[in-house]
Amino acid sequence: MDIADDLDVIENSLRMLPAWSVDDLQPEDQPINLGPPEQPVHLHFDPGTWWERFAELSGHGRRYLLEKLSGIMIELRSGEPLTVAGAAEYLLMFFDDPRLHELLDLVASHWETKVAGRIGQRWAETLCVAAWRVLLASEPQNRPDYHFTLRPWNPGRMS
Repeated sequence: MDIADDLDVIENSLRMLPAWSVDDLQPEDQPINLGPPEQPVHLHFDPGTWWERFAELSGHGRRYLLEKLSGIMIELRSGEPLTVAGAAEYLLMFFDDPRLHELLDLVASHWETKVAGRIGQRWAETLCVAAWRVLLASEPQNRPDYHFTLRPWNPGRMS
């Protein structure tokens, strides 16, 4: 099974997540004050606050999330089945959670939806489908002699 497209989907999806903190924003990403100095109105939200909310909703500490997500693409592209499978499992553990959908709407805040959480749901489902395919393709325990064995297809059996 070729998982190159799935890895691209995962990588592009993860790039949509906000920076870990305001300090991690690039100069072109810095919040833009649209209001007067005494009443600032910022175009961007504080990514640190976003990640705190993500940690709270997901039930995983912010430090743990940072530790596991910061190198996940290196692990996914390593080619080592155990490492790849483990990274895919973390993606499913962190993002396959409907409680995050509204918060994840912000990964694509330039798109509009009439239903809160719908964009976040689409984003999470796309990421998780790709992670699941990667997990199935790389799971080192999926040996033909392990658990259940597939029999050769016999089309005559259906008639």
